[in-house]
Amino acid sequence: MKAGLLAGRIARVSLLGSDAELAWNRTEEALTVKTPEEGPGAVAYVFKVVLQS
Repeated sequence: MKAGLLAGRIARVSLLGSDAELAWNRTEEALTVKTPEEGPGAVAYVFKVVLQS
């Protein structure tokens, strides 16, 4: 992993306020999350990233 990025393996990514399963991909440069067509609100998306223990 590059310096300054989250260390550890990601177990799951969820969108707060939504039950939708999210498609996501992590590379050495970024975490990319595909959002559902209809989100839980109109103002902002908040993601929860859970690491493997």
